[in-house]
Amino acid sequence: MAYIATIDTTNKNNSHTIAIDFILEKSNGSLLKILDVGCSEGYLGGYLKNSGHTVLGVEMNPQSAHKASEVLDSVYNGSISEYFNHHSDEKFDVILFGDVLEHIADPNQILEICHNHLNRDGFIIASLPNVAHAAIRAMLLEGRWEYADLGILDRTHLRFFTKDSAKALFEQAQYDIEDIGQVHLPIEVVDQLCNLNLNQKYIDLVNKLVSDEPDARVFQNIFLAQPKCENAIRIVAYVPNKDLPLYEIRVKEPLNNWQSRYNGCVRYRDYSEIRVYDLYWGDIFVFQRSGGEYILNLMSVLQKHGKKCVFELDDLLTEIPDFLAHHKMSPDTLNSYLEVIAKADLVTTTTQRLADKFLEINSQVICVPNCAESSGLPLAKQSSQLTNKVTLVVASSDRVLVNFLAPALLKIQEAYPADYDIFVIGPPGDYLESFGIKITRSDLVSHTEFKKLLSGLINPVGLIPLDDSVFSSCKSPIKFFDYALAGMPVICSNVPPYSDYVINGETGFLVENDTDSWVAAILKLGDSVELRQTLAQNAIEYVKLAFSLDVAGDAWQSVVNKLAISRTQDLALLKPETYQVGILRTEVDANGIRLEVRKSLPRILRQLLSKTVYSKLYRVLRTEGIRGVFQRLKRI
Repeated sequence: MAYIATIDTTNKNNSHTIAIDFILEKSNGSLLKILDVGCSEGYLGGYLKNSGHTVLGVEMNPQSAHKASEVLDSVYNGSISEYFNHHSDEKFDVILFGDVLEHIADPNQILEICHNHLNRDGFIIASLPNVAHAAIRAMLLEGRWEYADLGILDRTHLRFFTKDSAKALFEQAQYDIEDIGQVHLPIEVVDQLCNLNLNQKYIDLVNKLVSDEPDARVFQNIFLAQPKCENAIRIVAYVPNKDLPLYEIRVKEPLNNWQSRYNGCVRYRDYSEIRVYDLYWGDIFVFQRSGGEYILNLMSVLQKHGKKCVFELDDLLTEIPDFLAHHKMSPDTLNSYLEVIAKADLVTTTTQRLADKFLEINSQVICVPNCAESSGLPLAKQSSQLTNKVTLVVASSDRVLVNFLAPALLKIQEAYPADYDIFVIGPPGDYLESFGIKITRSDLVSHTEFKKLLSGLINPVGLIPLDDSVFSSCKSPIKFFDYALAGMPVICSNVPPYSDYVINGETGFLVENDTDSWVAAILKLGDSVELRQTLAQNAIEYVKLAFSLDVAGDAWQSVVNKLAISRTQDLALLKPETYQVGILRTEVDANGIRLEVRKSLPRILRQLLSKTVYSKLYRVLRTEGIRGVFQRLKRI
C-alpha cells in the first residue's frame, strides 16, 4: 500500500525529520538535486522542494505518482531499476530511500547502481524498519509471524533488517555509513500501529527482558551513507557545539572547501558523538578547543594505531584576561589542556601571533587563517536616497570589552537621536543596555544567518572594539572579513589583530580606544555616504583577494601534507590487540570492542555517554559486571 504522512519537523522522533536534518547538515546551505525513491504522493519531497531543492520522484503506484507530479519537479511512474535504465546519465546530490529497500528483492544491486548516479560528495539516506523491535520479539514468543498492511511486517516487504544487517548491506555495496538516526517506539505503540494483536503477558515479559537494550525499541534506523573514500584522506572533526558560529567559521566552512578541492572526506561530530566506527574510518582527527583527560586518552589510543591528531584552537585560552574570567580554567584543567596541546601531532591556529604562542608547547603549529566567502546575498545598501539614518553594528559571540565604546555610543545617541540606530548581536548588548544606551538587539545566530542579517541593513557601519591585551591580540579579524564582504565599512580599535590587517583610511578606520576618537570616526563615516562606499568597496576587493576560503582550504592541505598519512596503518585497529584508554582498558578485534573494567570506568562512561544510557550501563556494571556492559556496548 502507499504510505501517507505529514511533515512535522518539530518531532525529532520521526524518520522524515531525521532525513531533513541530515540534508540540512550536509548541504551547508547549498541547494541540492534530490531523487526521492518511493516518493508516494510527494510529502517529504514536497517539503524539500519548498525549501529550494530540486526534487525528482520515483513511484510505483500510478495514483500516488500522479499526485506527486503536481508537487515535485518530475515523477517517474515505475521501479527504481527501470528509472535507472531509462536515465543512465542522471546524477544527484542525494538519493532518498524512505522505507523502500526492504521492498526490493536485491537492494544490494540497487545500492551499487546508485554509485553511478551520485555526484561528487553525493550521499544516500535510507530508512529501514527494525525487525528486531521488541514488539516482533513478543509476537515470536507467542509462536506467530503474521504480516500486516503496514509497519515492520508489511506484507509487501521482501527483506528484513536489524541495524547490524542493514549496516552490512551498505558496507557490502561499498558505502561508508556516516550517521545513523533512530525512531524509538514502545511495544504498545507498535502493537496498535501495526495491528499485531499482542498478548499483554508477552509484552510485559519482553519489556522486562530488553529493558537495558538500546535498540530494542527502535522502530526505524535511518542511515546516512556515502560511497567509500578508497583513496581519499579522511578527517573526523570533533567540536563542542555544531550550533555555534565558531564551528562553521573555523571547522565546517574551511574543511568543506578542502574536501571539494582536494578530494577529501570529512565527518563532523559533537564531542557527545564519539563513535567506534568513526575511529576506524578516520585518518586525521581534529579536536576543536576542548581538552581534558578524556581527549588526552583518546588521542593516545588513536596515535598508537597510526592515526593523526590535530588540536584546533582559535583563542589564547591559556592567558585569559580578567573580564573573561568565566572562561578561565582551574589549574588542573589548564595543565591537562596544555598536555593535549603538547600531545597533538599538530596544532592549528587562526593567526601567526597565536601560532607563535603555542610553538613553545608544540613544535608543529600551522596557521589556518579565518577566511570568508561571499554569501551570494545582496550587499548591504549605502544610500542617502533610502534614508539618512546610519546603523551602527556591534556583534560578538562573547563579552568583548566595550567600556570605552559605550560612552561614545551614548554621546552619539544623545547628540544625534534621529541620525543613528545601534544594532547589537550577542552578549555586548547586555552591557550597552546597562549603560543606558537604546539598542535593537539580536541573539547569536549561525554564521549563515549572521551574513543574512548584515545583508539586509541600510547604511551600516561595523564597529569592532577590542582591548589591547595579549589574549585579544591573538584573535582573528573575522568580523572585519564578514563586514567587508557584506559591503560594510568598519571602525576598529587600533590594536592587533586589526592593526595587522586593516589599512587605515583605505579598507577601514583604525581608532584609539578613547571616547573622542570613536565619536570622531563614527561622525566622519556617518556624514559621508561616498566615504562609506569607497571604504566598503576597497575592503571587498582586499578580502576577496587575500582571504577567500580557498586560502583556508590550502592551509588544511598543508596540514595533511605535514602529517604524511600512511594507509598501511589502517589494519592496526582490525587486529586483536589490547590498548589502554587512560584508565579504561579495551581489547579490539574484527568483531567489536571487549572491555576490562578498571577503577574509574564509571567516570569514563559518564564522559562518553548520555545521562540515560550511562545510568543504564552503570546499573548493568553493578549487577552483571563488565561482560554485561560489553554485550550492550556491542549493540550501540
